[in-house]
Amino acid sequence: MTIQDIFQSAVEFAASGDDRRAAEAYRQFLDEVDDLRLRLPESERQSLRRAATFNLGQTLNRLEDYEQARKLITTELLDGATPFGRAVALAVRGEALCGLG
Repeated sequence: MTIQDIFQSAVEFAASGDDRRAAEAYRQFLDEVDDLRLRLPESERQSLRRAATFNLGQTLNRLEDYEQARKLITTELLDGATPFGRAVALAVRGEALCGLG
């Protein structure tokens, strides 16, 4: 299974409402992207990580795992993000913080 297949599976699981499987697939995707045997330019690796991390954060929010979503977004997306990416990350983080009460 290619990384594209894994990402597509995660998207499909999320679209069908199977957030647990979506979260598992996004985590698998992130593990695969981090595998140094996968020869990707660092800029592409970072871009793929940001996309999957954002989606995983939203999936965790839907699973009401707000603390994990907040930690993920804080550690993965806020550092080094573009202004647009930072705004998106803050929106996901805000949703998690609202869930935490």
